[in-house]
Amino acid sequence: MNKYLYNEFIRYDERFTKEKNEFYGEYSPLSSEESREFLEKYAEAKLEEYGMNSIFSPAVTSLELSRAMLKMPRTAESISFTASHRPHVSGYERWQLYTQRASIEGDTVILSDNFSIPTAAAKCDLPKGIEGMTLTVAFDESYRRDIPGGVLITTPGKQIDLRAGAYDSARIFFAQNGSLILRVNESGDIYHYSDKLLGEFPFAEPFDIRLSFTDEGYTVSALGTELTMPYLEKGRPDTLFLSGGLQPTSEWLVRVSDVSLDGGESVDLFVERTEGTVSEKKIGKVTLPYVIGTKKLADRELILRGSFRAYKGVAYALKFDSLDPGGEVWLNGALLKVVDSPNPFVLNVSENIKDGSNELQVVVYPRAPELLYVWHRHRDAYNGWFSLGIELLSGKTIVETEPVVYTEGEGTPTEFKVRWETGLSDASFMVSMKKLYPKEGAFVTVGMDDLKDGVAEMTVTEPFDAWSPDSPNVYAVRVDILDEDGLVFSRGVTTGFRNVCQKDGAIYINGEKTVLKGALNMQFLPPYDEIPLNHVCPSTEQIVREALAIKNMNGNCMRLHQLGYGTSDKRFAEVCDRLGVMLIWTTRAIDSAEEIMQNSPEDREWKLAEDYKTQMREVINHPSIIMWEGSNELHAGLGNVDKLYDAFVDTVKSVDTTRLICPVSHLYYGGGLYDGDGTTDYYNDDGTKSSSGEDKKSSYGWLDPLVVRSAHTYSLTLGYGRPWHDMVTQNWKWQDELFNSKDKAYLVSEFAIIGKQNPMTPEAKKFINKNSYEIPNEKAALGYNFADEEWIESQAYQALMADMAIRQLRRHGADGMLWCALRGGANDASYLKPPIDFYGYTKLAFYRIRDAFSKALAAGKEPDALWYKDYELTPLLTGLTAGKTYALMVEVIDENGETVAANGYEDFVAESDTLSLTPFAPSLKENGYYTVRYTLLEE
Repeated sequence: MNKYLYNEFIRYDERFTKEKNEFYGEYSPLSSEESREFLEKYAEAKLEEYGMNSIFSPAVTSLELSRAMLKMPRTAESISFTASHRPHVSGYERWQLYTQRASIEGDTVILSDNFSIPTAAAKCDLPKGIEGMTLTVAFDESYRRDIPGGVLITTPGKQIDLRAGAYDSARIFFAQNGSLILRVNESGDIYHYSDKLLGEFPFAEPFDIRLSFTDEGYTVSALGTELTMPYLEKGRPDTLFLSGGLQPTSEWLVRVSDVSLDGGESVDLFVERTEGTVSEKKIGKVTLPYVIGTKKLADRELILRGSFRAYKGVAYALKFDSLDPGGEVWLNGALLKVVDSPNPFVLNVSENIKDGSNELQVVVYPRAPELLYVWHRHRDAYNGWFSLGIELLSGKTIVETEPVVYTEGEGTPTEFKVRWETGLSDASFMVSMKKLYPKEGAFVTVGMDDLKDGVAEMTVTEPFDAWSPDSPNVYAVRVDILDEDGLVFSRGVTTGFRNVCQKDGAIYINGEKTVLKGALNMQFLPPYDEIPLNHVCPSTEQIVREALAIKNMNGNCMRLHQLGYGTSDKRFAEVCDRLGVMLIWTTRAIDSAEEIMQNSPEDREWKLAEDYKTQMREVINHPSIIMWEGSNELHAGLGNVDKLYDAFVDTVKSVDTTRLICPVSHLYYGGGLYDGDGTTDYYNDDGTKSSSGEDKKSSYGWLDPLVVRSAHTYSLTLGYGRPWHDMVTQNWKWQDELFNSKDKAYLVSEFAIIGKQNPMTPEAKKFINKNSYEIPNEKAALGYNFADEEWIESQAYQALMADMAIRQLRRHGADGMLWCALRGGANDASYLKPPIDFYGYTKLAFYRIRDAFSKALAAGKEPDALWYKDYELTPLLTGLTAGKTYALMVEVIDENGETVAANGYEDFVAESDTLSLTPFAPSLKENGYYTVRYTLLEE
């Protein structure tokens, strides 16, 4: 017998009416004082329910973390490394060039993207007392494209930043439609600069921008416009940064001339560096992955040195998970490879080794000091550079690919397939398997066969335990290639066996209907000074902690959301395989499919498709990954929607046809934020109409059987200052069609409501950043802002909204609900929406989400916190198992703990996962606050 408990909190007043019983807004009877009182009472009730220490508790305890770490794989390092760092030398005294595609000719910086990530960038250290300079900029026609709906803060493009230390002084943005824009800070909001148009710049010919600086501000003259502005944040700049932007788009040139200091003295910024000794600073022995970064180590290379023994007659290769953002590989003093991307690669070194000891040196280049997303940012722009993992391979010959292990179908798998494109001939292969987790077994041979055209392919029917979030069984599958003389090469992979599909408008794992419940992982983790490091390369303990937090919140899914960088880090999959957390995966090529919008109408090529596929193959065997995601957010017309969806679907399915596909995580916008003008558009579920209702026909990508529907529904979630009434009425015109789709699953990929951080924890007493851009949303929603000392009322507000939003999602049949985000570290450690604060402490919303994420849930059908006379309560049950027997007791309990009304529903059989029971009207004689308790029993 399973028991599910859920408590609602309401205020009853006989003066309230059905027409006016919303918590706030024009349909609410409450004054601001009364809504504050409600939230005070709500906080008291929830602290009594969850314990007074709940808001001082970590989401994951040290004991939980220690126990989970014991379950993580122990990978023996084939090479041990020592580390050091040294200055990265560009050949110039003042300039740093990022990527191999950045170069200097004379006084001109050439930044060539060549459709590769990261984009080329450059930085110049400016002399003290800079008074002025001229920038001559040139773009060719390949940079030009239309921007549907105009330039937004989210619009990617090239940018020139002037910075004073880690602070912005001035920003010049070059939009791809030819708009030359000056970013200005008229509101004091550093997360959302506004724009001033300087003019329309020409393509295929250079144009000048003249900048002059004083202690008070700067003047920019360009395209016949002159503006004098105060600095964005700090004073006279000390750094000039040429930003390649988020997406690779085209080559561009920047000539820097007429540089002068106060008093008129001229300065040459292009003095070449004289040769000299570059000193190293030793770090010591390290375990990979290892990362350095932050402004303290700006523009220094990470050097890893190790050695291994080699023997005659054996072939050797080095497998690199990543050198991020790029670097060099040296063996025995010779440079073997220069790497200009974070992609995994295998380097065959058979011809470069010597018998005996071999010395390996790996150099990781520094990352450009980008702030690709200014609203999810850290003050220190120097995100880390790291090597993820290096493995020594050996055999008679080297096969650079890996076996792919997969299952197919809709129910629980009873067999799995192995396919390995080896390129070898005249050989046989043997497949073995063993269980790794939760208990490790021994390898068992499950089949042998001959290679066919260089491919090892086999269907294995040996019994195994399927993988699921509730039962995360992990296996090792090894394939040995043999010839008449014995072993040629061997490769093992970690995997699990499960089927994922969508049918009947829902997601199924191993034939069981599943709702994805969880949060986004943004990876802005403490301590504050190390955010730039762990944003791109967290420790394994940090990854485990995040996955455990989702499990402790009754979640089963994590959506990777490292904006601007994505992830190449397979440790997320390794951890989630064992902890039973499903993953929505984005590679380091996140958002890159959007560059097809620059193409001609007939050109549907996605230039970074091969990068995306390479990164898919690195993690393809992990069962926790159930969905591939491409772009976070898209503003586009239908033609570009078709191009992006087709390109993404074709790319993903060329590698994997066993997982679901989400080309864009939120294309729909609840409330019609970007509705129907043709520049920003989307299709209905069937691909037969545009958002405005005009008859249209989508291309095939939109309708592909693996493609899910996904949205960020502002009106549903009450976030972003949306009124309560929008949530009640669900007045977005395509909402019902998406929820009720008979074909596609529908995920709400982001929803959130703000709640202040507890300032009384030990860490927050030492440091807390209260400068969040989200505060205006609070006032827009409630009509007032909470004072700093009202942080518990703010958390109560967030918890109440979480309760209502998730009940609405479950009521309408959402197939996925992902909170944005798990932990509050983004926005320079001031992100208020997460239910876990920056330091890992839970807010009240964490517990409300945990309760509402329960497998089965009984709650009121309507999102009502205020009851009126003769109010009828309709219990709604979700998450039921068809065919099982249930019983429900509903009690209304007053502030003294006395049950004043009750109604029981005994022994009913669920016919589906959702059931609405007969309404009843609790008889309440006194105005006041009550708890409504639901006790659901499952046979």
